[in-house]
Order: sequence, then C-alpha cells, then structure tokens
Amino acid sequence: MKKENPHLLFINYPLLDKGLASHNLVYKSASPNLAFGYLGTIAHSLGCKVTIIDANFYLRPYTTDQLIDKILELKPDFIGCSVFMDNALWGYEFLKILKEQYKDCIYVAGGPHPSILPEEPLSHGFDISCRKESEITIEELIGFLRGKVELKDIKSITYFDENKKIIHNPDREIEKNLDFVPMINYDLFDTLYFSKENIERTKFPVFASRGCPNKCTYCNSYGVFGTRFRTRSVENILEELELIHKKYGVKKINFVDDYFVLNNRRAIEICKGMIERDIKLSWGCYSKAGAISPELFDMMKKSGCDHIAYGVENVYPKTLKLINKKTPLDKINATYEDTNPTGIDYKTNIMAGFPWETVQSVRANIDFILEKKRKYEANFNPVVLYPVPKTKLYEDWVDKFPIIKDHWLNKEFMIDNTDLSGEGRMKLNFFNLDEKVIKEIRLLFFCCRIPSVNRLTGINYIVLYPFNKFFYSYQGAKLLRTIYYSFKKITALLQKQ
Repeated sequence: MKKENPHLLFINYPLLDKGLASHNLVYKSASPNLAFGYLGTIAHSLGCKVTIIDANFYLRPYTTDQLIDKILELKPDFIGCSVFMDNALWGYEFLKILKEQYKDCIYVAGGPHPSILPEEPLSHGFDISCRKESEITIEELIGFLRGKVELKDIKSITYFDENKKIIHNPDREIEKNLDFVPMINYDLFDTLYFSKENIERTKFPVFASRGCPNKCTYCNSYGVFGTRFRTRSVENILEELELIHKKYGVKKINFVDDYFVLNNRRAIEICKGMIERDIKLSWGCYSKAGAISPELFDMMKKSGCDHIAYGVENVYPKTLKLINKKTPLDKINATYEDTNPTGIDYKTNIMAGFPWETVQSVRANIDFILEKKRKYEANFNPVVLYPVPKTKLYEDWVDKFPIIKDHWLNKEFMIDNTDLSGEGRMKLNFFNLDEKVIKEIRLLFFCCRIPSVNRLTGINYIVLYPFNKFFYSYQGAKLLRTIYYSFKKITALLQKQ
C-alpha cells in the first residue's frame, strides 16, 4: 500500500445493537474522543483526509450494518479503533464482519487494552497494536502508508512481519513536555457534539497533564501514560480552554488528568488565567485526598470549579495497604473539613469487592460514609473492583481465581453481564466472596444513595432529620434500606392491580 494522501478513519465501534448499556444514550450526553482528536489533528495537518465516527453517539448512532455501509462508502486506507477491556470482544466481532467485506486498508488498535496486551488485538484481526501514547507513532504510520517508513522503524507498535511472526518494537521514549501535542481541531468532529442539546448536558474532557506517580495495585493508568508526572504549559492549556469556550460554545469541562492538583502552584496559575481571560467555564477535576491547599481551594472556586472527585477508594487499613494507597486516615478526614466550607460539590470514590473483603472491612467503610453524610455535604461514588490485566492485584490473584483470566473474551460471560456499572458488577463475584459480605456491599451502595443530612428536603427531611443520629448509623441505615425496598415492593404490587 502506498498512498500519498491517505484517508484515515477513526471509529468507536457499535455497541448499541449488542444490547449494551450506553452512558451517552441514558444521560443524553457525549463528548468527543480526545485520542481521536489528537491523532486526527496530526493526520489532517500532514495532508491526510480524516473522518471520525462514534457509532454510539446518541445524536447520530450507527448499527453494525450502517457503519459497515458507511465504511464501504468512505473506502479508508487506515481504520483506527480505541479498544478497552470491557468492550474488546465486541470490537473483535465487528472487525471480523467488516474484514469479510473490506480488506483494502490497515486495521490499527490503540488505547489502554492494546497497550497492556498488544498481542491480543492481532490475534483477533488487527494488523497493528499501538502501545501507550501515539502522537508520534501516528506520524510514522502515515509515513508507512506513503511508503516512506518501514514498520520495523516505528517504536511502540506490535505487528506481524512478512512471516506472520509477531514483532514488538521497542517502546518510545516518553515526551516530557506535552506542548508538543497539537491543539485539537474540533472541526473534525461531528457538529452535533456542539449542538445546544449536547452542550448543555456535557462536561467536555481536557487533559492538562499525563502520568500518575501513584502505583495503585488495581489500576494500570501508568501502563499507558507512565508514572512520571508531565504537564502542558499553563499558556497552552488556557489557549485550549479559550478555544473550546469561545469558538465552540462549551460551558462545562472536566480535567481528566489522574492528578490535576499535584502541583498546587501550577493549578493556581491555571485558575488565575481563566479569571483574567474571562473564560467562564464550570469545571471539575480529580484529586488525591489532602492535596489541595486553602489558596488553591479559593482560586478553584473563583475560576468556576464546581466539582471535585476524591480518589479515597477505601478507609480500611488492610485494604489501603494492599492497594498501595498511602494517604493516612487523618489526612482523608481533614479533606472533608477543608472542602465543605468552600461550597464546591465533591464526591468520594469508594471501592469494595476486594479478594480479602470481609464484613468487618465493608462495615468500616459504611461507618465512614454515614459519619461524613451526617456531618458534611458529602457525596459518594461506590464501585465494585473490576480486575484489570497486568495490574499487581490481577497478577497476584489470577491463579487462585481463574475466572478472572481473559473473562473479557468469554462471550457468554460478557452477554450475561452487560451491566458493568458499579452495582452491576456485584453479581460477578469474581473472588467468591461470602454472601454475608455481598449483602454488606449492597448496604454500602444504599448508604451512598442516602442524601447527606444538610441536603435533606421534603419528605426525606420530615422523616430523617429529627432522627438523623439513628438513621445515619449502621443499624439505622439497615432499617432504612428494609423500609425502602419494602415500600418499592408494595408500590409495584399496587401498580399491577
């Protein structure tokens, strides 16, 4: 293949006709794929034709047949897919159907899954796996399409050689200064992303940094972006915020960095720049507990920050140690004291379902949740652990619990478990937890849904506030859950009559 001006097509393959839950269909909210934006912008600047299609976009969805028809119409020279563990199987199935009808291009897998398991996409029909960051890789792949670069000279890819042997080229050196990444050309995306309907509901993602120095044993973010914290310059970030706000009308963003506030001074400069340039965005970020100074809180509030997600994950000492979370409990507790007076909404991620989980360990987190809800305007986001390959936790337990090995390739399993939301994962019970533990985790999820005392209104206020000391205790929450589900059953029976 040799094309001077190749056509590159980036796709999110169809999931809707698999009966899979779609976040953007449920919430009527969808944001552009940042990876496709960066890579597409580079390809476009090099004279290539670029098309980006998200088959699951609620305002312009595609079925499998519709997307294949579109591809046959476009006749691209390159098809790139973002592959994630929880939808890899459906991508492989789509590719098998597509390649039966269209072979005249190279198929490239990128994203987190090919970065950690690069051979797997090749065994399911892809020609090349791109590992880790791909901004330079895409330039060289375009050189390959033009006949000017050989695959053996492109770092961070895995591919078949002429003898069908799998070749792993060396990893590319990580770029320290992220300003080399171009400003995304959002004109490459479907204009409906910037329609009033979508703009009003959507928090658009922005990367201000890459890399996380924490090596939590359940997470493999560092497998893609590494452990070195690297940043874009403050000026570079502000230019992008100004662009998406003033040209595209974006009103809400989320900094999707693993650790946006790691450098408080830099974060303060970003906040000041947003104020000085009149960039009126509501925005949020992720943070480690205890990482935000009083000065930064003040500047975040003034510049439009309206939500913070804290990655606490757990408060049981044994679990904190085994997942390599090093924030001490006193610092976690102080986070609520510091955040509550700012008026910024905040949510704490709490994770359950670890292989060593006991009633006692779950109870410790329930007590923590109820205490914070009674004292502060605290919200919680509960999730059940989902074992990710190549993480320490996965590797430590896969031999003892072989069900987790390659479970994402088991079609029967994936069809039976289409709901991989926080609560939906509970029935998976990867680690054969005792039913008493599962029951306790369900109570934890219920406790996360109870409004904090300071936010009680209407009937909730009338019923709960006078007795909040009881209802925001372990026994009170158990009783509340029993009453709630009994009421739901009675209501359902009455509706049938």
